[in-house]
Amino acid sequence: MTELLKKSIVRILAENCKVVGAGFLVGDDQIVTCAHVIRDALGLPWPNPNPPEADIHLDFPFIDQGKVVKAKVVHWDPRDSGIGNDIAGLKLAGYPPRDVKFSHLDAGADRDRWGHRFRSLGFPKGHDNGVWVSGEVLDERADGWVQLVDPRVPGKSVEGGFSGGPVWDDELSAVIGMIASVDKEPGVKVAFMIPSQVILDSWSDLDQKSVDTRYRDIPIVIVAMTESEANEVIASQSLPDALSQENPEVWAAQYKGDRNAWVPPTGTDWSIRQIIGDMVFDINSWRTENGNPELIRTKFVSKDFFDTGNQEEQENIWGELEESGGIIIVDSVSLFHPFIEEVLSQAKVCHRRKVAVLGIAPVSMDTHNMSHILEGKIGKRFQRSLNRFAGRFEELCVFGMNYLPAIEHWLFRVLQKTASGAQGIQWDPNTLRKFRRQSRWKRQGIGVLATRGEPQR
Repeated sequence: MTELLKKSIVRILAENCKVVGAGFLVGDDQIVTCAHVIRDALGLPWPNPNPPEADIHLDFPFIDQGKVVKAKVVHWDPRDSGIGNDIAGLKLAGYPPRDVKFSHLDAGADRDRWGHRFRSLGFPKGHDNGVWVSGEVLDERADGWVQLVDPRVPGKSVEGGFSGGPVWDDELSAVIGMIASVDKEPGVKVAFMIPSQVILDSWSDLDQKSVDTRYRDIPIVIVAMTESEANEVIASQSLPDALSQENPEVWAAQYKGDRNAWVPPTGTDWSIRQIIGDMVFDINSWRTENGNPELIRTKFVSKDFFDTGNQEEQENIWGELEESGGIIIVDSVSLFHPFIEEVLSQAKVCHRRKVAVLGIAPVSMDTHNMSHILEGKIGKRFQRSLNRFAGRFEELCVFGMNYLPAIEHWLFRVLQKTASGAQGIQWDPNTLRKFRRQSRWKRQGIGVLATRGEPQR
């Protein structure tokens, strides 16, 4: 987990030092939490429209656990009968502990965050050292609070003790809100957050001016079938025999209603969006810890890339990729769907030097036959990109990959190259010819190239 987030988190304590909730540093000496957490810490009656004057006790568990710091309530926006925002702003009585960080509140009120991965830390009963939860961001309800959900079973759910904790968006690398309440129905893993924009609007004296973070947005296209398209391909019996024998019903289950939710065959249940989100998170954590103010932010544009119903938006996305670059991740088997083939035949951006291409094989490519079947399909729509991979050995283009650490390694390098605007490595043709003459590896298809396996002689 990024140091930026961990070192901003505080535990709100009752007078007996019992942990009652969370909060987080949002300025040099400013902390935000829920008003009801402060009420519980002080044992106040409810409703209480006036800000409490008593000292609030807290500590920074990841910096100096047990060293209690005092703060005063300087902003009070309680919630009663659905009215108010349930926000409390605190000001530290002295300097915060050394090495603390403060989190940047991402406003982005008009940003579509549906499906973004989030993570948060809370202090439920029996877990004074904290518990991490993760899930997906959905959309706002009528009062402006945003619903969070974790569809996974099993897994820890948001519960009492998480209130006041920051909600970190993996893709935006920023705090997008604060945990405020939870659905207490057994078996339901649903919580609600107060969006960052609401916090900023409520607490007008909140100082975030010292934040110097800059973001580099990277467009990402996932070329993968939806669940219905995968079923269409199976029903049409248009797959080659070698693919049909790979239990198509099994790999078809990897496709979902959203292209970005496709689950590559990496041995985990992570979607491609989760894999990318985790890598972006790690990159940004590393950059933050090393004083790099420019962070990476992903922008999934798969829907607009394939949206033939909105030709103007589709062409805008194609133009953006051609102009500024981006990443295209291709599920090889999805190329057998006629709609995906048709769109790719019209899009001329896939072979541009600024565009990185990763081809993932959702079935085994160990056999010579399977390798050449998929290579032929890829070559039809990605011939120039395939030449960048197999002919010029450009690291921005790789095909035939389905090993999670290798995918993560590629993403770690290419996300940063794309963010910096760097193009592929320029190779001397004479060096390449010499390499091929001396190499014991025979070029027998992208499966062998990707795995560097010893060819059959």
